[in-house]
Amino acid sequence: MKTKIERTKYASLWRKRLTNQLGEETGTEILTEADRKYQNFCQENCSDSDALKLHTEKCIYPLIALYQTLLKYFDKKKTIELLETLFVESVSMQAKTLRNFVCASNLQSVFPKTFAEEMQKQYSEDAGFVIDWNIITNNKAQFNIKTCPYLETVKKYHCSEICYLFCLADELCYNNISESLHWKRTGTLAEEKACCDFSLEYAEEK
Repeated sequence: MKTKIERTKYASLWRKRLTNQLGEETGTEILTEADRKYQNFCQENCSDSDALKLHTEKCIYPLIALYQTLLKYFDKKKTIELLETLFVESVSMQAKTLRNFVCASNLQSVFPKTFAEEMQKQYSEDAGFVIDWNIITNNKAQFNIKTCPYLETVKKYHCSEICYLFCLADELCYNNISESLHWKRTGTLAEEKACCDFSLEYAEEK
């Protein structure tokens, strides 16, 4: 039976990968402890808005819970390496699904607007984001994230060093959707920049 943490966005393969790499007993022990931590995080923050929980409970808390658990078994360098491997595998699968959908549906020319509109729905102030929406047209979306709950949450739990993984997820998902879609970001809040400046633009292939 799957634990609650395994039902979250990035964790579906964690049991298989952990038990394969570390053995059945240790892998299961780590996942069980991470699940306990995850559920504690959710309970501690049960009064948060549903919009915020969409990010914390599905994405942020699972990664923090696994990170804190792995630190009991490995040094920080090894822990981050293992965490990144697990995370990148899951995100890469989701990125492939996105690429296939956009290209198969021939949505490249309107995807920047679709992307921005979905961001506006899910990355709202109620979810803890402060965003300047600078340009939203069919073929270009440009906006600056000035406050991000991903960064604020990892800071809260004293693990800012793993925030780069969430930033990496953006790169993996949007950087190679199509030859005609051009993704750009010059810096992130996690890098102590003033904002995360997102740009996604459609340009017809020559």
